[in-house]
Amino acid sequence: MRRTTAWATILLVLLLVWMPLISTARSAPTTATARQFAVTRALAWLRTQQRSDGSLGALTTTADAVFSVALAGQDPAGAEWTPNGRSLLDALRSLSGTQATNAGRIGKALRALGAAGFTTTDPTVSDLIAKLEALYDPNTGLYHPSQGFYNALAVEGLARVGAAVPSKAVQALLDHQKTDGSWGWQFDNPEAAGDIDTTGQVMRALAMAGVSPNDPAMLRAVTFLAEHQRADGGWSWDATGASSDGNATGMALAGLVSIGVNPIASPFASQEPTALSFILGLQQPSGAFAYLPDRPDDNLLATLDIIPALSPQWPGDHALPIGVFLPNVMHRG
Repeated sequence: MRRTTAWATILLVLLLVWMPLISTARSAPTTATARQFAVTRALAWLRTQQRSDGSLGALTTTADAVFSVALAGQDPAGAEWTPNGRSLLDALRSLSGTQATNAGRIGKALRALGAAGFTTTDPTVSDLIAKLEALYDPNTGLYHPSQGFYNALAVEGLARVGAAVPSKAVQALLDHQKTDGSWGWQFDNPEAAGDIDTTGQVMRALAMAGVSPNDPAMLRAVTFLAEHQRADGGWSWDATGASSDGNATGMALAGLVSIGVNPIASPFASQEPTALSFILGLQQPSGAFAYLPDRPDDNLLATLDIIPALSPQWPGDHALPIGVFLPNVMHRG
């Protein structure tokens, strides 16, 4: 009897503490459910694009698929991703041996394997790292002399598999930031304009390499993205684009979320249309995403850029407080 009374007292106290939080959790806005539903549909479509050898064609698309699947919490070696006895992961390992010929491809393969839980002890990972090290220029800190996107992928890939990222490689990314806060594809051309895709990718790479979200470079990048968000809520690759597109918007969202910035709160559009409503509006009946709003067709590359932007936890997401589960606990008692 005493034990029952003690438990009842404890549960009453917990309820008094947690009930206000339960109410807050029920009313607080979160986009997690909508994003998860969109990702589930997109992954279902992605499986229909898988070939009999387990791949999605080339190394780059196969690596992006593994990355997307793993970030969404699915197993790229699981049964649902294994047609005819060869999994999506098997295909990535095979293609890595033949098509990982530049820093961008190697970086994509590494980050995919890292997202799937593999580290430097994995044979494929160690082979890819060796290839990347052979491309590294210790004088410049670059893995590719001109392609900014490739260098960012290389840094992200190394960081995701737990390999050491040369401090000079991180500094090289920081040094190539433009005065407006962006990064551009052409690292070898200081006069070239920055673009949304490269900016989002560099932000994600720097975050993975341990650069603080409060670093001045990150803050300048956030300002750049805020200034270039369009009236429809999305982003275009550069200022000349006629409308926002799925790839650029996916990359911008991925960069922002990687440093803990809520892309549907100030300084970004927090009322419709938001970046999220723009992205969700691109999803087709099949589950795939379109590249442009006025071209409602299934686009593999857009889908592969958007899934990783929607899968991670966003600022503003919340877990239900423990109080939500107290009625079940009491019932069991």
